[in-house]
Amino acid sequence: MRFFGRKKTADADEPLVEESSEKAQGDSGTSWFSRLSKGLGRTGASFVSGLGSILTGRPVIDDDLIEALETQLLMADVGVATTQSIIDQLLETYPRQSSVDAEAVTETLKQLLITTISVDDAPTIEAKDGPTVILVVGVNGAGKTTTIGKLAHRYLSQGKSVMLAAGDTFRAAAVENFRVGVSETACQ
Repeated sequence: MRFFGRKKTADADEPLVEESSEKAQGDSGTSWFSRLSKGLGRTGASFVSGLGSILTGRPVIDDDLIEALETQLLMADVGVATTQSIIDQLLETYPRQSSVDAEAVTETLKQLLITTISVDDAPTIEAKDGPTVILVVGVNGAGKTTTIGKLAHRYLSQGKSVMLAAGDTFRAAAVENFRVGVSETACQ
């Protein structure tokens, strides 16, 4: 376990985290945001084209169509529980054996996905006494470490002490990634 934050010395504004603009840019020289946008664009295009091919030429909503939609959602890293919830909601709108209008089903799926990932604007509940603990979980590549770095920077800029702990024992260089995330955020 490593501790990050500000030194508790006379020079309290000096961060314990090393800044590394070289690592923040990555090996290719492109920014993290550019790489993320490009990757999400490919995933989105693949998802939409996959939906089109699944829905085209199907007269009714049947088990094969539902299975194909589930597979497409899972391949887009939606997650098992969320995929099941979306399929259940879709079946409320379009019961089995109902006619397939590819555009309408696609639009309904789009709205269900938007609703599912909509941001909850509820504020973080901070502890009055003792530390505030924030647990961040999610699938690989979802942006957890980047978000943690941004949260750490936010709390540090408010003059609060921050401790980060990498709990994934299988995640290579998680602690190093925290360092880069906090430093990268500090530069923005």
